[in-house]
Amino acid sequence: MNKIDVKKSVFRSEDGKKRIQDYYGKLLEQWPGGCERKLIPTVCGDTHVISSGNPDLPPLLLLHGASGNSSAWMGYATIWAESFRLVAADMPGEPGLSEDRRMSPSGDDYILWLESLLDRLGIAQVPIVGMSLGSFVALRFASAFPDRVSSLSLITASGLAPARISYLFKALPLMMLGKWGADRNYRMISHGQPLTDEVFEFGRLVSKYYRPLMGPIPMLTDTELDSLTMPVQYFGGCHDVLLNSEASANRLKKSVPQAEINLLQETGHVILGQGMKVLEFVEKNSSEYVV
Repeated sequence: MNKIDVKKSVFRSEDGKKRIQDYYGKLLEQWPGGCERKLIPTVCGDTHVISSGNPDLPPLLLLHGASGNSSAWMGYATIWAESFRLVAADMPGEPGLSEDRRMSPSGDDYILWLESLLDRLGIAQVPIVGMSLGSFVALRFASAFPDRVSSLSLITASGLAPARISYLFKALPLMMLGKWGADRNYRMISHGQPLTDEVFEFGRLVSKYYRPLMGPIPMLTDTELDSLTMPVQYFGGCHDVLLNSEASANRLKKSVPQAEINLLQETGHVILGQGMKVLEFVEKNSSEYVV
């Protein structure tokens, strides 16, 4: 297996890495119904994978967003695990338990990583639910291997339209203001959505000990979008301070005519409460599997 060349650790120090990973480990102890955890070797080092639900059910792959990890899916686990075997992967280079060196969003690194992960898991075809950066990875992979993705559900999506540069001018100063700045940043991103104390505490640890992805996410080409023949579902918040949801939705409408578009009013980058709608979509469009 050829390794992808990755750079320095995304953590600012070994102590900071331990603090973030220890806190994450405590969160996973609260996974609804319990979960199994494995390290899977891939072309980008070891990938931490969480599985939950009946192993005899078809798989549902979950890809979290930037500066996050698979604890983002815990609120959905009870609903989705009734119909699917959940497979949540900590993406390399994010504050989880996978390889701590980041791949480049340009080029094919993420595609090769996900291909190698699914191969090692023995999954030939799977529905994918992505969140922000996870949606970008899912879109890139689905465009390269459309036969391996039975459906795509995108809970916000990078790479469909240019990010809002104005967010960086607000977020960078907040990163220097400790706990208050980290909390203010999370409130700005969530646009009033209720966040738990655990979310705020994790955000403080990430702000202090983690190097976030700062460069732009490349736009998917029209050719890549045209290759998405599978059912696609999109959720975007009209008050997203990071991504332009309206422009993203319009691009999907043009290039992926079968896409189901959900633009949510009074909603920011954090999108909650759509678990049943995602489940209904995936169940409807995942009647046949090749596993």
